[in-house]
Amino acid sequence: MNRYNRSDKPDWVPPRSVKLLDQVRERIRYLHYRLQTEKAYVYWAKAFVMWTARSQAGFRHPRDMGQVEVEGFLTMLATEKQVSPATHRQALNALLFLYRQVLGMELPWMQQIGRPPERKPRYLMGVGTPEDLVEGVAQGVDMFDCVMPTRNARNGTIFTRYGDLKLRNARHKSDPQPLDATCTCYACAGQSGVSWADGGRDGFSRAYLHHLDRCGEMLGPMLTTVHNLHYYLNLMREVRESLDAGQFSAFRARFKTERARGV
Repeated sequence: MNRYNRSDKPDWVPPRSVKLLDQVRERIRYLHYRLQTEKAYVYWAKAFVMWTARSQAGFRHPRDMGQVEVEGFLTMLATEKQVSPATHRQALNALLFLYRQVLGMELPWMQQIGRPPERKPRYLMGVGTPEDLVEGVAQGVDMFDCVMPTRNARNGTIFTRYGDLKLRNARHKSDPQPLDATCTCYACAGQSGVSWADGGRDGFSRAYLHHLDRCGEMLGPMLTTVHNLHYYLNLMREVRESLDAGQFSAFRARFKTERARGV
């Protein structure tokens, strides 16, 4: 009750109206609720009755319905209609008002009803390193986006299975190996698609890519970008496969070990 309510009013009195929605209006006005609240609660009471009538092939009074119908209605709002949490709470409050204040029914199970589990994908923006991706998946994140693979590639930082490679370091100026010996991208395996570890020798060497970077040749960042994107796509493919197989924990431990080994 708000400041306009009289303290000597009883908590609940039977409504005098016959129709359900009129009873809702009568009770709201008895309690001096706002007009916006009246409109919203009447709307949700009507929506609840109409939904149950369509889903159960016939009209039923809310007094004859219970937990199954209320939970079904609220679940439908969250999953099919995809209403916002605020709208969902408003619908729940309207049904609580309908049963408590209008019908005079105390239903303990209604205290336990909330918004059903969210089924939408969880999106994490601006993340991140390979370690961030795996940790994010472990925390329940479904989607990521980040400029890191391409931006780092343009600046000579390469992501590999065994750690990050700094292409601009002088140690790579004579290295015949590809960026990642286990990678099958075009930069590492060429047109054959056979990795260095499996005997392929068609890719571009670290020495050549180091030379391109030192000369400012555009082919260098193009090839390193191809590699970094391929690495990220392959990493997430392995994550999905481990999840499908129920072996994500083992994959996560192996991933950390391999990344810590260093190139």
